[in-house]
Order: sequence, then structure tokens, then C-alpha cells
Amino acid sequence: MAEDIFFVAENRSGVMADVSFEIAGLAREIGEKSGKSYAGLLLGGGEVPALAEQLVVRGVSEVIGIQHEALAKYSFDGYCQALKQVIAERKPYLVLFASSSVGIDAAPRLAAMFHTGLASNCMNYTVEGGELFFERPGFNGKLRLRVKFAGQPPYFATIESGAFKQLPAGGAKGKVSLVSANLNPSEFRARLLEIVTPSKGGVDISKAPVVVAGGRGVGNKENFHLIFDLAKALGGEVGASRPVVDSGWVEYERQVGQSGKTVTPKLYVACGISGAIQHLVGMRGAQTIVAINKDPEAPIFNVAHYGIVGDLFEVIPPLIEEIKKMKG
Repeated sequence: MAEDIFFVAENRSGVMADVSFEIAGLAREIGEKSGKSYAGLLLGGGEVPALAEQLVVRGVSEVIGIQHEALAKYSFDGYCQALKQVIAERKPYLVLFASSSVGIDAAPRLAAMFHTGLASNCMNYTVEGGELFFERPGFNGKLRLRVKFAGQPPYFATIESGAFKQLPAGGAKGKVSLVSANLNPSEFRARLLEIVTPSKGGVDISKAPVVVAGGRGVGNKENFHLIFDLAKALGGEVGASRPVVDSGWVEYERQVGQSGKTVTPKLYVACGISGAIQHLVGMRGAQTIVAINKDPEAPIFNVAHYGIVGDLFEVIPPLIEEIKKMKG
């Protein structure tokens, strides 16, 4: 029925991806505001029932598990054919994907199959008069675009990781409905050869409760130890603006912004970051933003909850000492 909102949970080699709980939370939010029910779609092989339990125990009313041996690993033919079958039968209003390698690949293909609309890389939404609007960056992050779907559902959207809160635990336990996909793997146009995982020891700033980010105002790579020292004192991770990463001062995994990570920590401290729109779209969802910049006109102060106008080399060292004193 077109009253349903579906979200596609991500099964990554038998492990439920954290982003699945984020889009589940968003699906419930939109459903509550628009008067629609919501359900999850989970693809895979024999591991589907156990993974689906991780969603229903959080209160998802229904998880539709789509099973087939060919779905144990992602392929665009397998996933899109299987999802098309369920979507065509259930006729949902909206299908949500994460803006991951899976979502970026599968969502546009499905939108084309159904000759309908796709909103990509969404970071916010509103429901006004029963109509749904998504917000997404455009023109390399210089604008925030407000998107409204045209035509008939089902509609599709991909959601930026970290832009929304995870579905909290609790609520009445839902049910798992298992269906078999009608697939012929011999007809797939591509097959998975290998999954290359990143080396251990990498950082994931999108999960950090505190992020201390440095920009060009830090001056050079050697000075960046101040950012690391402040992050350590606060028990957080280090982030950076794109110019810092492009200059090789820190690794790409720490980049915050349009072409980096979207972060929503409890505390975000921006040090020597002017606040270009490309950076702001990646961190403006933080609960508390503190900006340290010697330029009182820096755009970062427009989104900061607290601002310190001053030289970061004079501000950060005594700040670290005060934090250490508070911790005893």
C-alpha cells in the first residue's frame, strides 16, 4: 500500500551496518509525522532471520526478509531484481536507502525501473500539509536544495550517514516476514569477485561523541598537535576541513564536509575553520558547536552555539589545562 515507508537495512557480510538503525529511525519519524506505517527490507541468505531480530527488538513493526543465496553479497542485478519484486507487490509510498555504496548504486536504478523520483544525499526533511520535502546539498555544497517528489509513488531517497539519530531501543517487538526472491544468478550482468576491507586501525569520526576539527588557521602540519591534544583532553576524535586534508596534514578519514564525513557529535569544536558551506553541511547537525577563530566575521560563527574570537595558539593551550584540572 502507498501508506508504507520502507527502509533498506544494510547486511554487510552478515553484520548489520550501523547506518541501518539511522534510516530506521528516520523512517519512523517520517511515518509518525505523515501518518504512515513503516517497515524494513533486509536482503541476504540464511543469516537474514537473525539480523532481522536486531531491528524488530527495537520496535520496527515489520521487517521483510528477502532471502536467496545470490543475495548473501551485494550485486546490483540481484538486489534490484529482488527489491523490485517486493516493492511492486507492496506498493510503498517511499523507500529509504543509506548514501552508501549500496544505496548510491541501487536507489537510482530502482527509481529508473519505476519511472519515478529520487532525492539523493539528503540531510534533512520536513512534512508540511501532509507533503514530504527533503533537503540536500547542491552545486558542490554551495546551496541547500529543497526537493519535492512529482508523479506517482513509490519514491526513493538516499540519506547521508550521521545526518539522523539511530532508532532507539525499546517499543513493542515487531515481526519478521520472510519471502523468497525469484532470481536467476546466471543472468546477472556482473558478479562479485572480492571484497577488500580497509586496514585495521582507521578512524571513524562519524561515531565519535566529541570531534575537534582543525582548519587552515592551524598553519601547518606540525601545529596540528594542538588539535590532537585538545581532542585527547576532551576524549574525542580529530576532524579536519578539506584544505587541511588536501595539504596532507591529516588523513582523508578525518575530513568533515561535503566530500568527507557527516558528523553529529554531542560536541564539535572548530579550530581555525572559517566555515565554508562545504564544511558546514557536514557538521551543522552537532548538538553543540564551539568555534575558535580570530576573524569575528568568519561564517562559522553563524552556526556556532558558542564562539571564541581569538588566536587559537593562545586559546587552546590554557583551555587544555583547564580541562585537565576539571578532570582532576
